[in-house]
Amino acid sequence: MDFLFPTDDPKLVLQNKRIFSGQLDDRTSSSDFHYSTRVRDVKTYKYKKPRSPKDIKDHVMQSDRVKYAVEKVMEESGFTGGGD
Repeated sequence: MDFLFPTDDPKLVLQNKRIFSGQLDDRTSSSDFHYSTRVRDVKTYKYKKPRSPKDIKDHVMQSDRVKYAVEKVMEESGFTGGGD
């Protein structure tokens, strides 16, 4: 564990101890079952819209990055294909 605490400076050790114990406060104040079944308030992504797997595939295949990667692979492999 030398990589976590490279020095024996008590201030650093105390600060790191507070960080780690702060993350577990909710768990120590209740049972394991209660902690594991708690409901989390997860914010939804504001630009999220319902899309089918086909819509996602079409969007990815039209991406400039994907088109560029496909062109590079075709150049490197020597494929001259007659597709679109």
